[in-house]
Amino acid sequence: MAEAIESRYQVKIIEMSPARCRYLSDTLDSTVVLQGSASDRDLLLEENIADADIFLALTNDDEANIMSALLAKRLGARVAWAAADNALQIHGGNGFALEYPVSRVLCDARILNIFEGAAEIQAQVIGRGLLARLK
Repeated sequence: MAEAIESRYQVKIIEMSPARCRYLSDTLDSTVVLQGSASDRDLLLEENIADADIFLALTNDDEANIMSALLAKRLGARVAWAAADNALQIHGGNGFALEYPVSRVLCDARILNIFEGAAEIQAQVIGRGLLARLK
């Protein structure tokens, strides 16, 4: 899939196997290949997951796909909310006025935290999945 879209998009692949990383690096032209786990919160943050337009989890392990996708969504939503909240702080009370675009950004960021379950529920699901993988 990366080969098909790398000419039109900035693509990053996270792969556990060092040998597979070398192969992908040699095969793909402009795709960034990272050695690590897609469920590694620090790696996702370091690679600016919040700025990603799309996150695809394409392994043979459905549970790992779901967990990494939930984590990526959660990190993106949290960063969006923090950025919107900071913008609101700058505008003060005017940030809530409909005339200011920041009010719409704040609403959109809040929706990211609400859709598909509350942030706390998502955190519990992610935590349970990660703990199950450690056992």
